[in-house]
Amino acid sequence: MQNKTEYGCALVVNTEDIHPEIVSQMTGINSTFVTIKGCPRIHRRTGIEIAGTSNIENNWILDSGKYYQTEWELEQAIVKIIDMINLYDSFHNVFLRFKNSKLLCYAYVQHYNISFILSPKLIESVLKLNIPIEFDLYSLE
Repeated sequence: MQNKTEYGCALVVNTEDIHPEIVSQMTGINSTFVTIKGCPRIHRRTGIEIAGTSNIENNWILDSGKYYQTEWELEQAIVKIIDMINLYDSFHNVFLRFKNSKLLCYAYVQHYNISFILSPKLIESVLKLNIPIEFDLYSLE
């Protein structure tokens, strides 16, 4: 079987008790996905409703898009999101208002051995945003 990796990065802004579209209003950017507290959960990877579950948070999400490669080059997905954030000064106000923002890096891999390198330049760019990075890794085996 050929080794196939699906990965990406998303900016996730938890808007607490406010509808997530407030972030679009603040920035002028449309989300790629939102979760509304109390609404049925939709599986982001398949787009199918997850029966018997509901969202527990309001989240505004801007996704880098999915990458499909045999090598996991996560840095390009993170850079794409950071570049989008840096185009809009209004994100600074979003991060000040909504403290539970984060970069969510995700990967679905068909092997267990995952490794990646983040360059010092990228780490410096993330530090300037002052938001955490979460890594969400899944083995498809």
